[in-house]
Order: sequence, then structure tokens, then C-alpha cells
Amino acid sequence: MHQQTGSQLPPRQPGGDPGRFELAREAVRWRSERVVTQEGDDLGHEMRFSIIETSEEISAAHRPVVMITSNNEKELPDAFLRRCIFYYIEFPDVPLMRRIIDVHHPNLDAKLLDQVLIKFYWLREQNELRKKPSTSELIDWINALIRSGISMDKIETHIPFIGALLKKEQDVDALQKYDTQGGRYPKNWEDLGPRYNQ
Repeated sequence: MHQQTGSQLPPRQPGGDPGRFELAREAVRWRSERVVTQEGDDLGHEMRFSIIETSEEISAAHRPVVMITSNNEKELPDAFLRRCIFYYIEFPDVPLMRRIIDVHHPNLDAKLLDQVLIKFYWLREQNELRKKPSTSELIDWINALIRSGISMDKIETHIPFIGALLKKEQDVDALQKYDTQGGRYPKNWEDLGPRYNQ
């Protein structure tokens, strides 16, 4: 997207609509209700917004379509939500996750792919975890496993580099306690039940 200080953006043509362009923001973290409502008004009515850190002002020649993603870490104010159309995205199932991984790690060894998915979805089912691992953490974990050259035997019997998946100290402690008490990590899809049976 072309940006110029104090200038207008050239119109884009998403979906064949020549009079619109899309302004997408990933994982927006609003600092206060005033910022949310003010910036929403700026985008919706004045069709512009400012980047405080760079002193830039971005304006649109045509009414923008604004897409905002949220991970629910912080509640957004009602005044802002009234301006939104809400769409909930389900967490990816195993077939979709395989496609996502293939984008980031094409031609990944089939046995490694099975093992990381088995461990990943098993972890997400553990109620003791305060923060379940997400898709981005799975991608990072696979990268760590590939770079380390760790053996498949260790991946089957353990969960190496757990810090790539679990970001809370309490969650890491809970998993270590499970391991030291002789807990058995799943090796096959059958261990996770019929819905994961590949």
C-alpha cells in the first residue's frame, strides 16, 4: 500500500469494486476508549487516521473497508463495537492446519508433521494450561525442531523446545510435573480419540 504524509491513497480494486480499498490492521491493541472511538470516527467519517509515532496522516480517496482482528486479550468498548460487524473464526481443525503449515514449511517430513500436530492438539486439550498454544507458536516450534535436527524418537516420547509453545511459566511447570510423574505423551492419533484419527 502506497503511503504519503498528508496525501491521499490511490484507490485499490479488491473483489472487482473499483471505488473501494481495504485497510487491514492485525491484532489491534487499543490503549483507551477515547482512542478507539476517536480513531473509529476518523476512519468512518473523515476517512483518515494519524500515526502518532511517525507524525504521518493517512487519508483515503474513497470510503475504506476496515478489518480489525482481536485475540480477546483486552475488551473493546461498546461504543466501538456498535460500529462493527462481528465474525468469529473457528480455530483451525487438523486438515486446515496441515494446509497452513504447508504454506510456511512446504515438503515437511510426513512423520514430523504428524508428531507436531499430535502434540500440539494434545496440549490444547489440557485444561491446566492458562494460555493454549496458537497457530503462530506451532509454526515457530516446527522451525525450531527443523533447525535443531532433533531425532524423531525424542519428538515421539517428549515435547522438545516446549518454550516455543508455552509462554506462561505456570504452564511449563504443569507440563514438567506431568513428565516427572511418568505422564505418557501421545504418539498416535488414536491416542487422542476418534476425532483426531487420521
